[in-house]
Amino acid sequence: MFILFIFSIFFSLSAHASSAAHAGIPWSLIVSQAVNFVALIILARLFLKKPISEYIKKQKQNFLLKEENVNKKANESKLLFNQWQEKWNKLSDSFTKKITQAKDNSLKLSEDNLVEAKKQTVNILEKAEVQVQTELSQAKVHLAQLLLQTSCNTALDLQKKQTSHKAINLSLLKNVNENKVFNEKN
Repeated sequence: MFILFIFSIFFSLSAHASSAAHAGIPWSLIVSQAVNFVALIILARLFLKKPISEYIKKQKQNFLLKEENVNKKANESKLLFNQWQEKWNKLSDSFTKKITQAKDNSLKLSEDNLVEAKKQTVNILEKAEVQVQTELSQAKVHLAQLLLQTSCNTALDLQKKQTSHKAINLSLLKNVNENKVFNEKN
């Protein structure tokens, strides 16, 4: 703003110096321009400072709220992943327990009942494997859905942020180009 004030004084002095009617420095014109400039600064501060600061605060709050929501979603997905991992560990533990039970049962049986014990072991293993496979496939499907949903939401949030950054960058580039054109003309 100070630079604008200096330029306005310089241009007014050069305009009045070029005219033959005025021989001295036009102090009244300089003082009136200084008063106008001070009035402009005061009015801008009175009427523009509050709306601009409110807008900036509002945008900052929106950004923080969106960031908090993204963090909540990430924590929820981590929690769900941990829950499914615990279920998987329980299933694998139960599977190994059933296998060890089957082995223990087969060792306890006598040689006369060895054929029957083998059938029971195979049967128990097949049932356990089928149960584990079905629960594993259900867990995988559910986990895949959750991960897909979370990644889509995160991608959309990132795309919105990048789009707003690109728009700001484009407007800044446009302003820089306009300033270059203006400077070349002057």
